[in-house]
Amino acid sequence: MFWKLAAVILGLMLTAAWVLSLRQSRVAVAHELASIHLRVKSLDERLFSLRADISHLVTPERVGAMVAGVAELKPLVLPTPDPASAGERLYAEGMTKPKEQKKPATPR
Repeated sequence: MFWKLAAVILGLMLTAAWVLSLRQSRVAVAHELASIHLRVKSLDERLFSLRADISHLVTPERVGAMVAGVAELKPLVLPTPDPASAGERLYAEGMTKPKEQKKPATPR
């Protein structure tokens, strides 16, 4: 009887030690995760600060002044054509105008 009780107590002690080691591992991982979050947050703050500094230094006027001696600046967006003149040009190039559809008779 004594040996059975000693074996049960020893088994419970080993189980308790195993659960304690698991808990300690979870605490260590949580601490590491928190420190990584803090590090990422500080790096993000530094990144936003550097982006703000760059945005203050790079303005359209300064870019235009830097590129003025190298090449001529042209707008990226082309002017929009007049839709009426575009349609007339297509018909002049040989396309036929669409036929008008007859309205269906309304039943009385």
